[in-house]
Amino acid sequence: MFRLLPYTPYVLEAWQRIVIGQGITGRQTHDAHLVAIMQAYAVTNVLTFDVSHFSRFPGISVLDPAHI
Repeated sequence: MFRLLPYTPYVLEAWQRIVIGQGITGRQTHDAHLVAIMQAYAVTNVLTFDVSHFSRFPGISVLDPAHI
């Protein structure tokens, strides 16, 4: 039902670019890591209750389960 997305060097590069470029620190780096994986695999939608955590990332469509 779900496809596993392998970790690649591109994910790390994308994550570093996001974290450094946006000055992300602390727990927010986990959200940035998910966005890096999404970018590496051209995934544009994320389903999350934490909409505000992902709204800072361009090119990501954030879907709130409470509104679906």
